[in-house]
Amino acid sequence: MEINAGRRTIWAVAFSANGEYLVSGGFEGVRVWRVSDGKETATIAPGSGGVRCLAASKDGRWMAAGTLRGEVIVWDGETYQHTATLKEGGEIGSVDFSPDSTRLVAGASVWDIAGSQRVLTLGYHRGHDCVAAAKYAPQGDRIATATPHSVRVWDSNEGRLLVEINVKVTPWLNTGLLWSGQQLFIVSDGKIKQFDAYTGSPISESVVFDNNSYPCMALSQHGAFIAHSAGKRTVTFWDTATNTQLELIQHPRDIRSVVLSPHDQFLAIAGEGGKITIKSLSAVREPHLQIDDMVLDSWKCDQLLTAEALLTAAILKSRDPSSHVLAGRALVKGRLRKWDAALADAKQSIKIRPSIFGYIAKSVALVGKGKTHDGYRACDIAFEHFHSTHVSFLLLIKAIIVFMAGEHKDAIARVDDLIATVPWSPECYVVQAQMYLLFGNWHMERSEYEDAIQSFKHAQAQMRHHGGQLLLVISLISGWKFDDLGITVQQRLCEALYAAGRTKEAGEFLLEMLNAVDEEGYISGPIATWVSDFAQQCLSTPESSDDAISMAPRDGTRSPFLTPLLSLWAKLKLTSSPWKDALVAAAGFTIPRFISYRAICERLETINHITDVIECLQHMQNELGEEADMSDEQAKWVVDFKQRCAESSERLGDAAADAQRYDDAIALYSAALSLDLAVPQVILIKRSKVYIAKERWEDALDDTNQVTILDPSSPFCSERVLMEWATVTLTDGSWRDALTTAGGFRVTRFAIYRALCERLHAVGRVMDAIECVYQMVDELGDTETHDEQAVWAADFEQRCAESSERLGDAVANAQRYDDAITLYSAALSLNLASPQDILIKRSKVYMAKGLWEDALDDTSRVITLDTSSPWGYKRVLTEWAKVILTDGSWKNALTTAQNFKVPRFTVYRALCERLEAADRVMAATECFYELASRFARELDGEQTKWILSFTSRCCGKLEDLGDTTMATRQYDEAISQYSAALSLNPAQVLFVKRSKAYAEKGLWEDALNDANMVITLDPSSPFGYEGKYVALRGAGRHMDTLHAFEMMLSMMLRSPDPEIRERHRHYTKTRQDIRIAVKHAIRESPRVLINTVSGRLCNKSEQGAAFELLPVFTELISSMTGDIDHARIKQEVTKYYRYAMFSHKWDDNEPLFDKCRHFVVYELEESPTHDKLQMFCKIVREAGFHWAWSDTCCINKGDQVVLQEALVTMFKWYRGSAVTIVFLRGVRSPSKRGDLVASIWNTRAWTFQEYHAAKVVRFYTEDWTPYLNLDMYNHKESSEVISEMEAATGVSARALVALQPGLGDIREKLRLASTRETSRIEDVAYSLLGIFSVTGIPVIYGEGESALGRLLAHILSGSGDTSILAWTGESGSYNSCLPGRIAVFDGPSTSHLPLPIEDTKLEQMVATLRTSSLDLDAAVRLYDRLDELPAPEFAATRLKLPCISFKLPPLSVHKTSSGRVYRVETPTFGMVKIKIGEEARLGKSLYLVHPWLDTLLDCDETQSTSYGFVEGEEDEDEESDNDDDDEQSDTSQDEDIQDEETLDDDDASSPSERESVSPHASPTWSTVPAVDRETRALRLIARLRQPFGALLLRREPFLARRRTTYRRVAADSMIRVQMRENVSLAELHRNVRVIDVL
Repeated sequence: MEINAGRRTIWAVAFSANGEYLVSGGFEGVRVWRVSDGKETATIAPGSGGVRCLAASKDGRWMAAGTLRGEVIVWDGETYQHTATLKEGGEIGSVDFSPDSTRLVAGASVWDIAGSQRVLTLGYHRGHDCVAAAKYAPQGDRIATATPHSVRVWDSNEGRLLVEINVKVTPWLNTGLLWSGQQLFIVSDGKIKQFDAYTGSPISESVVFDNNSYPCMALSQHGAFIAHSAGKRTVTFWDTATNTQLELIQHPRDIRSVVLSPHDQFLAIAGEGGKITIKSLSAVREPHLQIDDMVLDSWKCDQLLTAEALLTAAILKSRDPSSHVLAGRALVKGRLRKWDAALADAKQSIKIRPSIFGYIAKSVALVGKGKTHDGYRACDIAFEHFHSTHVSFLLLIKAIIVFMAGEHKDAIARVDDLIATVPWSPECYVVQAQMYLLFGNWHMERSEYEDAIQSFKHAQAQMRHHGGQLLLVISLISGWKFDDLGITVQQRLCEALYAAGRTKEAGEFLLEMLNAVDEEGYISGPIATWVSDFAQQCLSTPESSDDAISMAPRDGTRSPFLTPLLSLWAKLKLTSSPWKDALVAAAGFTIPRFISYRAICERLETINHITDVIECLQHMQNELGEEADMSDEQAKWVVDFKQRCAESSERLGDAAADAQRYDDAIALYSAALSLDLAVPQVILIKRSKVYIAKERWEDALDDTNQVTILDPSSPFCSERVLMEWATVTLTDGSWRDALTTAGGFRVTRFAIYRALCERLHAVGRVMDAIECVYQMVDELGDTETHDEQAVWAADFEQRCAESSERLGDAVANAQRYDDAITLYSAALSLNLASPQDILIKRSKVYMAKGLWEDALDDTSRVITLDTSSPWGYKRVLTEWAKVILTDGSWKNALTTAQNFKVPRFTVYRALCERLEAADRVMAATECFYELASRFARELDGEQTKWILSFTSRCCGKLEDLGDTTMATRQYDEAISQYSAALSLNPAQVLFVKRSKAYAEKGLWEDALNDANMVITLDPSSPFGYEGKYVALRGAGRHMDTLHAFEMMLSMMLRSPDPEIRERHRHYTKTRQDIRIAVKHAIRESPRVLINTVSGRLCNKSEQGAAFELLPVFTELISSMTGDIDHARIKQEVTKYYRYAMFSHKWDDNEPLFDKCRHFVVYELEESPTHDKLQMFCKIVREAGFHWAWSDTCCINKGDQVVLQEALVTMFKWYRGSAVTIVFLRGVRSPSKRGDLVASIWNTRAWTFQEYHAAKVVRFYTEDWTPYLNLDMYNHKESSEVISEMEAATGVSARALVALQPGLGDIREKLRLASTRETSRIEDVAYSLLGIFSVTGIPVIYGEGESALGRLLAHILSGSGDTSILAWTGESGSYNSCLPGRIAVFDGPSTSHLPLPIEDTKLEQMVATLRTSSLDLDAAVRLYDRLDELPAPEFAATRLKLPCISFKLPPLSVHKTSSGRVYRVETPTFGMVKIKIGEEARLGKSLYLVHPWLDTLLDCDETQSTSYGFVEGEEDEDEESDNDDDDEQSDTSQDEDIQDEETLDDDDASSPSERESVSPHASPTWSTVPAVDRETRALRLIARLRQPFGALLLRREPFLARRRTTYRRVAADSMIRVQMRENVSLAELHRNVRVIDVL
């Protein structure tokens, strides 16, 4: 198992006491891992400061770690809670716990763990060496400490020095020193040396280590082997007895610690890289047969023929049988005694591949054939081949083979020798026990019982040890079984003692043997029969002399040996046999018969066989006589035993009764009663209850009568039995049948009747109870005491009446109304004194049944008996109305009430109130009208008062119902309900609500009429105007709507109601917020737009006013009566003000602003250009957009300010548009791929920015069909369009999308624009204003190519990007460094710039320069000088250019076929060739300059040349304009004329200019790791030596009071030069200048 514990080195590992967890320590602290799955369970010391060593106590209570800080940290081994920190001082390389886990040694100190106190300090070693390793002896009495020069052994209690061993030690982190018994293992000089710990004398040594490595080792539990590592990636195992190598284990990283688990099951390896490996050691500890599991299972079960067949099948199946399979079959055949076949297989196995088991099989076969010495020789050969791995195993196997050869004593002696050598091997002890067992059996066969006893005792002594998995291998080879070896040895020892005539000793040993075994093991286990038979033999056979059993007292007193043996025999015998068989078997015992009876009875009592106990006791009395014939002790035992039997019988009877085993309970209780108990009443009562449970009533009454005779005061009497009888009998039968069954009861007849009546009454059978009472009186007459009967009958009749009423209530609640009427009627028939309550109850039941007339009759009787009773006609009629109106109309209800003997008004009133209560208000109103029409002239005061109240309630409910149905949008019902309410009360609020309902239904005229009615009722009410506003808006009368809206606001403002005034404020605030949203929406849109609905041009104010004429405006105003929904306002406004832009090639007679502002676009006279504009507007309108813009008619070109604004912000307008419509003139349908790129639209300069600015573009052909019939909304995302634009521009689609406005990607933008055409030369520059976000350049048509110069100068000043100067061709008129035509940018700029150097190559060049003779200080000064230079910029038309200048010697001219070429030899560049088209002045005025300084310095020190535009239109208004007027002119100063050999540099003497930083520097510089100045300077030199394209400058004639100026000489081709390596850095430093170029 591999565990990844991080990346840092693990210095120490330790197993927990139980071996289930592994603890690791290092710089990452202490961590705990579960061994079974490798999961981390705890991190107990994450910040422990570097753990160097670990230890766990033997009892698992403690864990400790030593750290680099000189601390020992102690934790609880179970909870991982920190318990102590021990300050030792110095690095702790060793910790160890004492065997009793009370103390801890760390370095030279011994600590008490519980008290955290230092209790002992060990003395110093020679030379005061620090203690690197310290270990407790296994006995705990000594401590060994190690330093590099010696090992000392100390008394662990007193600290006295006992032994000193002068040896060079290589202790490494607690693992260079190990204890094993009385021996010490020490790592020294690349060896493991073994010393006697008590004398200090050397024992042995093994060469295992590289002396310069990091050794670590671990010792197995019994010292059998050592696991060690030299710090590399291997772990080797060494046998400590033979000093031979056993096994080799690999580890992926260098090793720093190894540790063995407590039982040597696992090895843990840890080291570098945080890798931990846990290995199983089964291969090291024991050999494997390496055979199939099915074969192994058959072999283990002694199914040898099956195992042989399986192995044979495996051999036949394989073309090359395995040596392991052949060896296995040889061993199986050896077990089958097929010696020849076994020998053949063994030889073939060895021939294929020698193995342990091959030689063992050969040895077994040879010995089986009688060739003993040849068999031994085979073992010896195996030992020679495999002694290094399994020497102990081979020695043990040879001893077994010797034993199998019949040399028993020699074999046992061999095992003795092996145990003396490897005392930790448990298998040796178990094998020797087996040998002694077989040797003892051999003696038993020869009747040598004493020798057999000694052999068996030796075998028993060896059984203190338990073997491991190795015993299975031994069992398979030898056929010996070790599973029940211990029991078998003890059995044979018992038999040997018995055979030797030592019966008592055999019996005692048997008892001793069974005391160590749990009862279940010999009661029901496989040895139960043997134990029983052997005990019987011992009890039946006396010893030849001094027989303790035969000397047992005849009176039955117990012998110390006899009693347990007899009890044991009885326990076993009665487990499998009846007690009578046991008595027969005991007949041969040499003990008194009474003792046998007694043992059997007591055992039967123990196992609760009470019936058998009593039977056995009676059998004993029949055989031995009654108590009088027994001794006193025997008689006393019999009496006590009877009492115990009675108690047990009663207890078991109780248990049987509880378990409802009534027959058993009766038998047990009867058995107890048969013992003539002094007080049997309790058992009689219990048996009576069981009889009752069995329904044996006569027997139960007999037992009850006996109880009454014995104890007249007992509460248990015949009455209780009769009650139980009645309960059971009446459950499934009638009371008359019960009387018949009671004919044989020996009790009075009255008692039987009374029990039946009481039971019938108790179960609610009241009518049966009354009948039973009457029959009792008729039957008994005067035979009983009449007074007693009369009293009980009167009382019982009263109770029946109450029960009848109570039952009537119950069945009424259960809606069994017929039964309830019967019960109430029965109760009323008893002539009760106050029957009103029962009458009321019956009346209610009649009502529930719908028997209204009967209910009214009972009500009449109640009123007659009690006039003050609250129960009257109204209650009944109310319930009648409630029921009758559930499924019927009120008119049908009136019909059913014709026969009611009550006033008719009362019936109407009940119906009206019920309809009202049921919210059937419309029906209640109808019923009320009929009532009013019938009784209008007959009403008294109370009736009139009720009518007024009812009218008010109905009106209110109708209004509430209308409100509810309005809320649920059931407008028709709401209108009906409001109309009904208005018919009762024409209130203003009802007109308002009905107007709203009409409006929701779209019935605008009805809504308007109700609103006008509200205004008529109250002209000052704002609600009428509000309803009128809504109705007019819905009817589309917008002008009237605004007037109504203003009137509504006016009335709201005048209203005294603060809530209404708040609504006024809210309406006003909503309108204000809408206007603000409109203002924001149109702020960034063009100054003039075409309204696609009206076809008119609209300025900003007209655009803003248009929204308030829309229905959505009034809908927003009216809908936001609560909180203002700003999000919805913004959504609606933004949606309305989306606009479309037009991109096209201008044609002749385009409709201009002056013409279109007076006409509707759709009404212009027919012409191609007018049709184009009209189709554009129609397509935009059909797409759902209200606004459109075309550069032909939406720009007032006569207004210079408007024109300037349009040219500058046109890019932003296209970017903010919802869609841009592109008209491809010349492209006809059906269009095909390539038409877009070939179209004239794609050649125009203005369309370049229009396409790149727009987010959504749709292309249309001349007949206004989509290009390529594209059905996607945004053609810009079409793969066809993308591929065409990529092909046309040479730029990927991703790069085109990433192209943003601003001063970024300058050369790429100029390249893309270089192929575009314009009608006017100035438009080359003006069409790029938006692309570069330039706003400070005035539009001056007529200036010619200077427009391009002004634009490029502005871009260079703003960006500092000198790549604008990388071109060849003719100079422009604005400045000689700027071209006159944009076409010169149709190519890359990188050819002029120095080639970039890869990082790896650059670092190699820097490393070479460091070792050269380069003047490093001069390089640093040059770097600083270049770093101080300002960015290039324009002052008016003059370029201030920082550069490195190189004066040219006179040029020589050469004519070639391609033109004139000048050559010049320079000290800096060597031969330079220059091709120019004009005659160069051959003098001292020409210079080559290096202007690409930003490519020479590290990017974190220079200004970035990439100024990417971060798009965010909300910040555009805050951008400051770049104004050329802010440029400062140079100040004229008196200057000295400098040396003609150098360029003049006014800036060289101006520190303020040198230290200035360009205001246009990008804040988003690339960041690189910090580099020292020398490295930067060396990188500069490496870059200077790269080829670059130089600029050729000519110094202008010097004028007084003017700065020296220069002019660029335009070359026909690039001047490519490369600086020589021997150029003086000081000379370069002097040539760094900022020059003025005209």
